[in-house]
Amino acid sequence: GFVQLICDKLSPVFKGKLSTHRGFVTKVFDPYHEEFLISAKSDISESVIRHTIQKTMFTDRSVLGEGKTTTASKPQPEGKTAPKTATTTRTAKKPSGPRVPLKSKKKMNFTDSKMWETMMTSVRSDAQPNDWLVTRYVKKQQLQPVASGEGGWPALEKALREGDESGAIQFALLRVVDQIDNSATIKFVYFKVQPKSAKPMLKGFCNTDKGKIDALFAPYHVDFFINDPSEMSFSTIMDKVGSASGSKSHVKPTRQS
Repeated sequence: GFVQLICDKLSPVFKGKLSTHRGFVTKVFDPYHEEFLISAKSDISESVIRHTIQKTMFTDRSVLGEGKTTTASKPQPEGKTAPKTATTTRTAKKPSGPRVPLKSKKKMNFTDSKMWETMMTSVRSDAQPNDWLVTRYVKKQQLQPVASGEGGWPALEKALREGDESGAIQFALLRVVDQIDNSATIKFVYFKVQPKSAKPMLKGFCNTDKGKIDALFAPYHVDFFINDPSEMSFSTIMDKVGSASGSKSHVKPTRQS
C-alpha cells in the first residue's frame, strides 16, 4: 500500500509544488497495489490497509478448492464380499509465487448519469462555452454531478467553495488554453478537493475508489490534490500546465551590466 500523507499544516505554496512532482514521486514507489491519500495519521490504520488490499486478492480458501476428498470403489458380483475400498485424497495445488490482485469489475455509479454525460460532453467540446464541471463523492462507489458552467477558474473556485463548506469530497475538471508559440492548445486540469472536515470513513472509501474515479476524468494533462480551493490560483494552475507542456520558459534572465 502506498500512503501519501499531506498534512493540513503545510503551506499552500508547498502543496502546490508537491502536486507538480506527484507523478515523479509515485513512480519511485511503484509498483504498489493500492494508494491512500490522507491528511492525518488518524485517517488510516493497518486494518484499513489490509482490508482494502484483501478485497482485491485471492483470500478465500474455498475458491482455491483446497482439501477436497473423493472415495471410489468398484462394483462386486452378488455373493462375494467386497474388498476394502481405497481412499484417494486429492489436494488442489496452491498457486506458486505471490498472489496478485484481481481487476475490480465494479464501476462507479452516478445519482444522475444523464447529467454526468451531458456535463462531461460539454466540457470536452471546444465548441461549447462550458469549461468546468464539479462532482461530489457521496458514498462508496457513487458520485453526484453537481454543476458545470463557463467562467474558468474563478467560477469553478466559487462552486468548489460551496461544497467545501459542507465537508464534501469533490472532483472537478477544468478546460484551459495553453499558448505554445503561436498556437493555442486545449488542456484539461483535474482536481480532487478533500476538505479537513470530511468524514474519515468517507475518506477511506474514496481512497479505495480513487482508481475508478481517476479513469472517469481521464485524459487530463495535470492534476491537483488540495484540501481547500483557496490553495489554488489561476497562475498556479497555468504554471503547472506550462511546465508539463513545455510552454513555460525555464530560462532565468541574466543580470546585465
